[in-house]
Amino acid sequence: MIKKILILLVVGAIAAIFVYKYAMRPVADTSEMKPDVSITFTDINSKMNASDTATLNTYTSKVISVNGNIKSITKDSTITTDTVTIGNVFKFTKMITTNVTIIIGDTSTNNTIICQGDSRHVFDFKSFLVNQNATIKGICAGCDGDDMGLGNSLQLKNCVISK
Repeated sequence: MIKKILILLVVGAIAAIFVYKYAMRPVADTSEMKPDVSITFTDINSKMNASDTATLNTYTSKVISVNGNIKSITKDSTITTDTVTIGNVFKFTKMITTNVTIIIGDTSTNNTIICQGDSRHVFDFKSFLVNQNATIKGICAGCDGDDMGLGNSLQLKNCVISK
């Protein structure tokens, strides 16, 4: 009986190690990947207007490079616990931008491409401005259909500036 329990514990420990390693594996850096598809917002918008979500969903989990106008930029900041002291007078806590979301689209349609920036490359986006043309590369997370008249959206994650 003790032998069976010991074998069960060893097998359980090995399984736990594999699950832990799988869950904690690093996310691939899209800046080093070649895009599977290069497309413009105009092309994606025409597929969204034609309700061609079947074609758009074929992009899921593929690296896509998208060119279009930036409709909006959202930067979320977090406060770190690092306190910087200068002499005995100044003390401040650093603010670090950790999340950047860029929405590509235009004013003629509600359809958008939502690009969630890769936190390892967040400072690369600091020069981006609204209404600027940009090419962004990311992994397609899927297409959300329009059920309420708000427009379709294509979701990209781990986005970087496409060079």
